[in-house]
Amino acid sequence: MEMSAKGREMFGVRIRNPDFLQGEDVLWLHFKDVFDLYHLDALDVSLLSAWILMEIQRARRRGVYDTGFIDPRKINTEMIDKYEKDTEDNLVHLLTQQHFKTFILLPYNTEFHWVLLFFDLDACRVTVYDSMNKEEKIFDKVFQLIDRAWDRFRQLVRMTWKEKLGRRFHFPCAKQDQRTNLCGYYVCEYAHCLSNQIYTTRELDHIDMKDNLPYKDFITAVQEQLMGFINEEVLNPDGQGSKSLLLRELISDDKTGAWERKFYSTLSKTPCLYGSTPRSTKASTTNVDKASSQTLHLLDHLRTVGGSRQGIRNEKMERHSAVFDLTGYGFEEEGYPVVDYESAL
Repeated sequence: MEMSAKGREMFGVRIRNPDFLQGEDVLWLHFKDVFDLYHLDALDVSLLSAWILMEIQRARRRGVYDTGFIDPRKINTEMIDKYEKDTEDNLVHLLTQQHFKTFILLPYNTEFHWVLLFFDLDACRVTVYDSMNKEEKIFDKVFQLIDRAWDRFRQLVRMTWKEKLGRRFHFPCAKQDQRTNLCGYYVCEYAHCLSNQIYTTRELDHIDMKDNLPYKDFITAVQEQLMGFINEEVLNPDGQGSKSLLLRELISDDKTGAWERKFYSTLSKTPCLYGSTPRSTKASTTNVDKASSQTLHLLDHLRTVGGSRQGIRNEKMERHSAVFDLTGYGFEEEGYPVVDYESAL
């Protein structure tokens, strides 16, 4: 789907300091990326950030405070290439702020490929969860940065840290099919399963999901959980059915096409898709409410125009983008709508 140059393309989610530990921020989510999500197109970095927000919220609700997370927008290959010193400073800050954690999860994008970096601070080791088992040299740049940040971190937080962080590659975990761009979905599932296992068994020598699981099982669950989180916790932060405030504006906008209006209308009536927190440590599809067939049918007609986005995009607040501020019930910042995300502190 390609909206009019003056149409509304994205909405903003307010990020509070306790979420990503880097002050107030706005996470911009594009409706096009939501459509890509249901077409199994490559996940944009903003959707990986939204998934991490969902995992942060789940951890808080469970009372799990020994697991930390890092915003993938802040630490990735593009950021290292363009702002190496600032990115290193960011990592030092994030390690310092979370030094009391046992584990830290970072979805990392390198060369248009997503992996999960799993920091075990007790063991002083980083494990790379990679759905394609890329060569180790591909990660040289990020590990050089991690090593420098670790040296500085050890000087700031004096504890019994090892001098060097260990590295573990080629961890036995589910792998994606060749010539697919599903790596982002695998990273979401890795993070979800590991968070569950930290909460339940604490057995982390494997990921409790079937190797080479068909994407129709767990990737569909990733789609539905992420869309449900956006629908219920972002567009409808208080969970009382008022999520249609933003959507009503889109439905009534004469710049919105017929298919778009129909999609937004259906979305505004769709119940929570991500359901309750799965109790099983396995990749769960049974505890996830299914998206209505009508919603999936509409999404099938809304394929975006243009190439795949493998994760990194220059997020500019374009003049024709608009988002609603659900708390203020009005426009602000020259018409760019921003939704208040409930952090569940």
